[in-house]
Amino acid sequence: MYSYPIDLESYIDRIGGKITGYADINFVSSVYHRAIYRRGKIPELHRNQEMGVAFRILSGSSELSLNVDSFSTLNRTIDRLVDKHKKEASPNIPLAEGNVYSSTSLLHKGNITSSFIDNFNTDVIPDFISMLEDQLPDDFSFEIELEGSESFKSFHSTEGSKINQSKTDLTLSLLISAKKERYKKLVERFGGINRETLTWNQLLKIGNRLSEDAKQLKNARPMKSSFSDLVLSADSTWSVIHECIGHAVEANQSFSSQNAIMSYLGAKVAHTGISIIDDKGVDSFGSYEFDDEGQKGLGTILVEDGILTGWLTDRKSAYYLGSSSTGNGRLFSYRQPVATRQSNLFLEPGNVSMEEMLEHCHTAFYVGPTLLASADPITGVVSLYPQYFREIKDGELGQFYIGGNITDQARVFLKNIDLVGKNVINNPAYCYKGGVPMKIGMISPPTLVRNLRVST
Repeated sequence: MYSYPIDLESYIDRIGGKITGYADINFVSSVYHRAIYRRGKIPELHRNQEMGVAFRILSGSSELSLNVDSFSTLNRTIDRLVDKHKKEASPNIPLAEGNVYSSTSLLHKGNITSSFIDNFNTDVIPDFISMLEDQLPDDFSFEIELEGSESFKSFHSTEGSKINQSKTDLTLSLLISAKKERYKKLVERFGGINRETLTWNQLLKIGNRLSEDAKQLKNARPMKSSFSDLVLSADSTWSVIHECIGHAVEANQSFSSQNAIMSYLGAKVAHTGISIIDDKGVDSFGSYEFDDEGQKGLGTILVEDGILTGWLTDRKSAYYLGSSSTGNGRLFSYRQPVATRQSNLFLEPGNVSMEEMLEHCHTAFYVGPTLLASADPITGVVSLYPQYFREIKDGELGQFYIGGNITDQARVFLKNIDLVGKNVINNPAYCYKGGVPMKIGMISPPTLVRNLRVST
């Protein structure tokens, strides 16, 4: 698993003497495990592997790149790219100054192994399926999707960086839906890079909770449009932060002067006390030691005490901003170019329990986990489509409602946060910006947000 069929260092040394700019090479080898279990259906089991090289030359305003999975033709392909570079190159390199790192040992994240993935499939999932079949009403179906990956990356650059990293993860997604009313659905994804997130007790807790919610969902009422105080679940809170701040500060998207949030850089965009951080070192789904440009993955404060303070950058976007890379140059596969993407995004917790938060609401709604969320970077409008709402009366959770969405300006979402909870989720999430998936840590407490618009 952790070896490669070509000598990356020799390629970099050979290329370094032929170009006037900068070059790097990323070797990526990944094994993907996927299993789908549906109520009353035969399981679908998949395993595939991909292996390839992402190579690029940068000089002046020119960027040349290639993605190769046929190593027998790599020499000829690179030679053609170098020849093309010589014809187009200009003297200035569009990269921020970077640090040079060399790791002689393999850097590994998490404690999940290939054997753990196999054993989880054969020993744990059958019991989990039996539990769901016993708990769920007959008019509800379920789908369990188990996704595991073992990845190895080796990075070399003409500056001298040489970094080898590996990461193994496993996530479980559980979808529960009414057979005749498919819009009545519950979804939760959990797991990550540590096996402690996939214990049997964890599965029991989530399975029992979703089974009970499914029974209540059968009698859910249609949501009505209104302006209301909302207690956002930790999942929905994170979705709002991800859309309002996370995407807005990814610098490859944010060069537009029309970006609604980044025009407030240095200004107050959220309630005092709100701090939002992107941190690669936090033990979560988006963790890594070095990004895919060889830069150390550190923490970046994006909002501090309500003030919008910074960007997320790769080396190329940092060059144009006159700053240093934040270590967010990422690629999911050798097939896609490096781009600025979030890692582990989290809202710092407060000191209020969920019970205390509900007590602050005379009449309000609790917002369940997210089905879908989106944001328009130009207008700053964020839309959140939760799985359900629950009525709050005198501090107690009551009737389930479905069919509503929350749509408002990003700054309204952020400035109307009144209370931040103290209990934090740490779940895996995928972001599909531009159709390219990326693994991100979902770390967030719940929040109480005043006077938001609920639409139907």
